[in-house]
Amino acid sequence: MLRVWDLSKMKPSAYKRFMSVVIPVDSGCWIWTGYTDKDGYGSFKEESVPEPAHRVMYRHIFGDIPEVMIVRHSCHNPPCVNPEHLEVGTHEDNMRDMVEAGRQSHQTSPPGENNGNANLTEDQVTLIRHLYDNKMMNQYELSAVYKVSQGCISHIVRRLSWKHVKEE
Repeated sequence: MLRVWDLSKMKPSAYKRFMSVVIPVDSGCWIWTGYTDKDGYGSFKEESVPEPAHRVMYRHIFGDIPEVMIVRHSCHNPPCVNPEHLEVGTHEDNMRDMVEAGRQSHQTSPPGENNGNANLTEDQVTLIRHLYDNKMMNQYELSAVYKVSQGCISHIVRRLSWKHVKEE
């Protein structure tokens, strides 16, 4: 059963669109069935700017969200927009919740070539950086040789990925 919340700040047409993609489930969550991002969070355009659906719900029910705060899910369910499951907190609060709920698997993945998703070895990364830094090859040439995207090469040469690989 959907509890009645005062969403009078939301335009009736926006409210109708918002609630048309919300389905309550037995867990108490209100599942967002509209567009979601890669992490499963709903997205809603109230005016012309998309915003996470759970933040839209929180703001309309409880008021503005302080700049340094985020809206957290007590249910640990990204598509949930049930106001009873939403609370503000810091990024650190959210990370602590994630660890306590056992949802930090991406942080415990092994780095570099020990990661099952790796397409390169540490030796290749070292050589890529050497070739690029010494202007022997550009990013597009490196991406063709190593069969990875130019974006992947860019992250490697700017030291945004494979940070654990140290230059000798």
